[in-house]
Amino acid sequence: MASELSYGSTGAFGIQMLEPVAGIPSFVWGFCAGVAGIAVVYFVTEDNDETKKAAYGCIAGTAAYVGCYFIYVFMILASAPY
Repeated sequence: MASELSYGSTGAFGIQMLEPVAGIPSFVWGFCAGVAGIAVVYFVTEDNDETKKAAYGCIAGTAAYVGCYFIYVFMILASAPY
């Protein structure tokens, strides 16, 4: 039982908290690195909850990218002379 607890620290209510990959939270891995970040988190932690957080980060990053793209295109179209 002690060997299981040495992998991470224990947080509030006795819930075991895993150390983030390279000190970077899983959400940030997914947000910045996309599918590759999800793969890194999955293969390093082998934890479904952390992989799910990375997937949510990937979705949020993709949405932010698409939103910025549309804003950029809208600004170009709005400034075009008629």
